[in-house]
Amino acid sequence: MLHKSSSLSLSLSLVTSHILVGCGAPFQNIKPGEAGYRFEVADDKKASRLSVHAQLDTAGDPDILTPAQVKALLKPKLATHPICQRCHRLRHHNAASRRHFPTSPSVLLAPVRVRTSGLVICVIDTIDFPASLARQLPETVGTDKDLIIVANKADLLPVGITQEALQSRILKDTRKIWGDSARIRRVIVTSAVDGSGLSDVGRAIADAQAAGTDVFLVGCANVGKSALISGISKMAGLDPSKGPTTSMMPGTTVGMVPIPLDLKALFPADKSDPPLASETADTTNSSPTSPGTLYDTPGLYSTSQITHLLTQPELALSLPSRTLVSRPHALHPHQTVFVGGLLRIDVAAAEAETTPLVFYLASQLSLHVCRTDRAQALYDRHIDLDDKLMTPPIASTEGGREFPPLEACRTVEVTRETGGLDVCFGGLGWMYVPGPCTLNIMSPGGAQVVGVRAPLIKDVSKAAGAWVKTRSRTVERRPWAKARRPKSVT
Repeated sequence: MLHKSSSLSLSLSLVTSHILVGCGAPFQNIKPGEAGYRFEVADDKKASRLSVHAQLDTAGDPDILTPAQVKALLKPKLATHPICQRCHRLRHHNAASRRHFPTSPSVLLAPVRVRTSGLVICVIDTIDFPASLARQLPETVGTDKDLIIVANKADLLPVGITQEALQSRILKDTRKIWGDSARIRRVIVTSAVDGSGLSDVGRAIADAQAAGTDVFLVGCANVGKSALISGISKMAGLDPSKGPTTSMMPGTTVGMVPIPLDLKALFPADKSDPPLASETADTTNSSPTSPGTLYDTPGLYSTSQITHLLTQPELALSLPSRTLVSRPHALHPHQTVFVGGLLRIDVAAAEAETTPLVFYLASQLSLHVCRTDRAQALYDRHIDLDDKLMTPPIASTEGGREFPPLEACRTVEVTRETGGLDVCFGGLGWMYVPGPCTLNIMSPGGAQVVGVRAPLIKDVSKAAGAWVKTRSRTVERRPWAKARRPKSVT
């Protein structure tokens, strides 16, 4: 028989934290449906479920281990990572849940700011930059911390954008927003889907952990922080289901989650990278006794993203899931194009007879062109129907949700001096406007979800291919596409 004191060290590894690893919420068993809810069986009910032999074994000497306890201690146990009911439904059933909107970035990132040292990895969405960049991040986490920008979802970018040009562009625009005082070490372009760039991110985390520095993944909601952790876990040969819950719903992670991931053995130290501030501060002592910890933080709320207004089925129709392909449309003055039922773009004036607009959106998101004087009547007639013309939004059958109507949001003027511009739709994609024109854009409730940036693809011929007009429609012909013989008319 084994004494219970000898099993103390073994039982310590089975004690779980009060913070759930799936979403970072504290454990609670009072409010079902909320984050952190787990159904726990009372102790008396657990005892009643024991077999007759197990109940007889527990009635003996309390200092002597029972055969069942010895078997449980000798059996190799994997580390358990309990998740709440909400994370279980998101992982296994993709079921919608109540959304959580963070209140203030300064409150969410307060544990990061109070640390004297640390490496902050700012994750952004490449197709939603700079709207997905957390503003005032150096002041929020502390100006004494090093920053690494990770541009995620690079697999969605159109063909023709080089990695070097994208890194230079992101670094230049980020310094304009954060200022030159921000301690930006590097920019890494990666994708959690195809695994490109994950080794660079893993090496940066391993170098920080070897120096005893904590690493914090920070970014706006739905940029793919948890997906990056899952991708790195797969690369390290670990089970990604034991980590944070990944979902297209913004606000899945509601608290800071420590990730039990040590990458020092997988990525040896690389002396070519510049040292961290914590490494150069004091080197008199030996190597740190404990490695740094990787933390996943809640997604920061951004008012410039339209995805916060959508439900989970609507997000599945709106967010791109494969490489974006140009969708060109040639509009005359006083014509309107609807992006589903989410956006309305009116061509108020233009110098040329037609204004080419090149859209980079999800393939399942419909585009409909009509006359401006008939646009409002068309919108009112189809917005509550289940057809694909004005979907999303999806009409609610329960009647408990009313989607905000489209209202004036912004007027974009493209002149010969400014040249072509990219008009970004927060979280959905963007539209390239090459020629001089004036556009009036409407959004749900007039939300400020439309931004303007310098174009990623400047040459409209490379962006859209040759345009062929056929029966008042504009279709795209790729240079490598074979010419099809027209159908004979009989």
